[in-house]
Amino acid sequence: LGGRRLVHLGGSSIDAAHFRDRMRAMGVQPLTRPAPRDPPEGMPFPAPGLDSLPDGALPASETETRPPLEEALPGAWHDTPHGRCFATEYRYTLDHQHGSVPLAQLLDLPDETLSHLGRNGDFAGVDRRRLLFFDTETTGLAGGTGTYVFLAGLGFFDGDSFVVRQLFLPDLQSERALLHAFNDLLGRSACLVSFNGRAFDWPLIESRFTLSRMRPIQGAPLHLDLLAPARRVWKDRLPSCALGSLEAHALHFRRRGDVPGWLIPSLYFQYLRGGGINALLPVFEHNRLDVLSLLALAGYMGSLLQAPDAANLESAECYGLARLYEDLDNYEAAVRCYERALQGAISPALRALTLQRLPLAHKKLSHHHEALRIWEELVARETTLVFPYIELAKHYEHHTREYAQAVVLVNRALALCQDPWVRATLPRNTSADLERRRVRLEAKIARAAARPSRKKTVPADTASAGSLP
Repeated sequence: LGGRRLVHLGGSSIDAAHFRDRMRAMGVQPLTRPAPRDPPEGMPFPAPGLDSLPDGALPASETETRPPLEEALPGAWHDTPHGRCFATEYRYTLDHQHGSVPLAQLLDLPDETLSHLGRNGDFAGVDRRRLLFFDTETTGLAGGTGTYVFLAGLGFFDGDSFVVRQLFLPDLQSERALLHAFNDLLGRSACLVSFNGRAFDWPLIESRFTLSRMRPIQGAPLHLDLLAPARRVWKDRLPSCALGSLEAHALHFRRRGDVPGWLIPSLYFQYLRGGGINALLPVFEHNRLDVLSLLALAGYMGSLLQAPDAANLESAECYGLARLYEDLDNYEAAVRCYERALQGAISPALRALTLQRLPLAHKKLSHHHEALRIWEELVARETTLVFPYIELAKHYEHHTREYAQAVVLVNRALALCQDPWVRATLPRNTSADLERRRVRLEAKIARAAARPSRKKTVPADTASAGSLP
């Protein structure tokens, strides 16, 4: 067509130049695309995830010159085979108090403390002086290949001190240097300690190693995640089990002017666009306190497991600690904590759960008489809780063979299940299970009534022969 291009609209064709003129006459501006950006010089391969940065977020080498980091932070540059890495370092004596907890508290506890906190025998024998406490600050919370770790806080014991070292990513090209420095400390540690690190921080670290064509020196290191035991103890007491909430309640440590977590990624992107380091100083402080809180929380929770009676705990915390003892098969300590929970102020819902679990813990200790006493007392008070009637019915059916008494208890439980408020708190199949139990008990009663008497008749001569004059 003589080099002319046609645009097809609704089955008809018009000249492309004529189409552009009509669009401009309507006020439509042409769409322009930015030219593709070449990878930074010196990069052996394209930076993974670089395209996921917000518009305008460029590596530091493409921005204006800024004052040296060491002028604003207590750190220095360290040479690695992959370039330079910037690291800050803080040292604390072991008698330093973080809130109400000294940093040495974890070291003063028995050897089985880590196994109890991790609820895993793999932690037995781990040298607590070779623990590596870590927390990361990232460019996003969703994870994935576009999420970078720009600040890694690492805490470890060094002689009579506890050291917090922070590895910073001043530009995206320095990621391999940061990972190399992380690997150096990882190789000297026996176990990682984190707060929700098993689900977020460590998988993200592993993905950054993979994308940087590196690998961690320990592929699957031992990892003690404090979030799981903390939730077990405090989820019924605190509205949130976030580290900041636990700091205020358990460690009696309150931060002032702390930067909110949702703001941290944007502060780093601002730095990458050429902003100064001053905006990131609160992030460094936030990360440093996180690492100190990890050590303090591990020591505090370990002391709770070692001597729960010495701690000033509320009833909800006693219940949570008892659940943690049950996880460890320490039912004697669980019974003491459940009984202590019942002695204080406790919500009706949590009181019902405590009364339900306490007899079961007694049964694990073969204290069947104690479990039976609790159920009988609850039934005698005509409690609206269903489980005492069920448990007593099981006892009458399988141990004393008092089927009629068991049927009475089952009927009372079924009557309670008619209440919609009670039914909402029960497992879905409770009423159906009770109906089946009643049918089975009535069948046993019928068989027992139809069974002929088996009294033995003794002949008179035999009886008289066996008697002495």
